[in-house]
Amino acid sequence: MRLRQAHAILEAATALEAAGLGFELQPLHHDFPGTPPNITTDRMSGYTEIEGPEGVHHRTYNVDLLPGPDDDTIEAYLTLGIGPDPECLLYSKYSVALDTSEGERFRGLVGANIAEKIVEVVREHERRVHQDTA
Repeated sequence: MRLRQAHAILEAATALEAAGLGFELQPLHHDFPGTPPNITTDRMSGYTEIEGPEGVHHRTYNVDLLPGPDDDTIEAYLTLGIGPDPECLLYSKYSVALDTSEGERFRGLVGANIAEKIVEVVREHERRVHQDTA
């Protein structure tokens, strides 16, 4: 993982935790004992649980932020539910490539933009859930 990828992933995780939806993210090290063998890269993973009145319509939103297949991208996954086949609400690939005209600088706010998009999708999904249950 490149430093620019790690920077954007940490920025996104921090912004998600601060967004007020209850997301808690933690690093997932691919070489840590007990990590499933299908996890082959380090990433930030986490979730939030939201439920309606009296525990009705419980929902779990899961987030994975990981380096892309090349040095210039990161990927963000947002899924709904737990188990072997959660519903994918968002998959996005973001560029963290350096702009050669800017020299050796981080592309700031890539992570913040990722977090903003994830929060937008969760809030829209929650709005639809509340409309369907009203």
